[in-house]
Amino acid sequence: MVVDFKDSIKEKLGAMKLLLKLLTITTSAFLAAGFAGLPAWAAPGDCSVRGSITITDNVVTGHTTCEGSVEIPNTVTSIGN
Repeated sequence: MVVDFKDSIKEKLGAMKLLLKLLTITTSAFLAAGFAGLPAWAAPGDCSVRGSITITDNVVTGHTTCEGSVEIPNTVTSIGN
């Protein structure tokens, strides 16, 4: 039985290159969405299970299905409506 390792290696390298491209595209998209999603003066606070809160000008202004616990920085002066 003769096994051609060159073809097997080429297939694996091709799959790895495709995976690297997909990871690069996905990471770029997430970074772009993260930077574009909040104004410069806003900051997110991650919840322990899922979701986050938004802090704008030292006021908690909203959340995205915050579950679990979240640490509110001591710079926050109030919680908005």
